[in-house]
Amino acid sequence: MRLDRTARELKALRTPAPRVPCHGDPHLGNVLLDEHGHPWLIDLDEATTAHREIDMVLIELGVLPSRPIHLADRHAFWGGYGAFDLDETRLTRFGCVRALEDVTSVFRSFTKSLDVADRDVLRATLHDLLGPRGLIALVEERLGS
Repeated sequence: MRLDRTARELKALRTPAPRVPCHGDPHLGNVLLDEHGHPWLIDLDEATTAHREIDMVLIELGVLPSRPIHLADRHAFWGGYGAFDLDETRLTRFGCVRALEDVTSVFRSFTKSLDVADRDVLRATLHDLLGPRGLIALVEERLGS
């Protein structure tokens, strides 16, 4: 698969970079606004120490086709996250990896679920991932497909 091959090729080109605390899954579904309009990241089950681009994949490429990340959202995130030089190669590599992980996760769930309603949700999720605004298409756009 092209995404897997590309992720491996880009990994071979990597350069040293600091690891920092990362949320691991920052997207609009994991942001709540308090009574003053200040955003708070929730759902910290994927929090880790990693390269900053791990968090930037979902901000720069988006994750929920039904709720795309708009320029204002991106600027708001960057304002709270802080400025740094984005490594485009690393971002693309992590985008490939994330897209593969997401699709694999959905297929694994299909094999475990017998519930019709669950399977309908999984089909919709897979449709979003593989659709024209899904993460796979967005990563492939970045690769110049």
